[in-house]
Order: sequence, then structure tokens, then C-alpha cells
Amino acid sequence: MDEATLLAHRGAWGSETVPARAALTRLTPEELRVYAALVGGEFGPGVRLEQELIDWDWARERLLPPGSTRGATRDREPAKRPHRPRLLVASTPPT
Repeated sequence: MDEATLLAHRGAWGSETVPARAALTRLTPEELRVYAALVGGEFGPGVRLEQELIDWDWARERLLPPGSTRGATRDREPAKRPHRPRLLVASTPPT
């Protein structure tokens, strides 16, 4: 992740008593720098971003090309679920 995402989501930070120290070979140079800073404690001791708490609109704006509406959810009506009849079961109290 980039530093802007990390800093914009301080409310989603947690901490690890023993930060991971792995050889991550598929990161961009910026991601490697942020990872090294996290491991080195530059953002605080054991900082960890709970990535499932990243604001989806924040992520989408950075991942989609400018002007793209693909995947936009803000102004869209919620998806309608197909009607499924409920199965009602009458129960008889034990005697």
C-alpha cells in the first residue's frame, strides 16, 4: 500500500507486538519503502493497518481511471433480491 492510504486511515491502525519481517518480492518501490518504514517503526511501534477497514470509495478513486464510473455505488439503487417464498413450519408444542 502507499503512504497516503496508510496515513488517511489512522483510525484503522492496530498494533502488532512482533511486526512481520518477510521478504516481499512483488511490491512496488513505494510499497517497499512503506513496508520498511512500518517494520522500522517510523509510524510508531508495531503499527498495522487493518486493511479490511480501508474506505472503499478511497480505494476505488485511486484504482480506477479518472472519470470512470465503473463500480460506482454511491448513487446507485441497492440491488433487488429476487422474491423467495418463505417456508413456514407450524410446530406443535410437546405434550
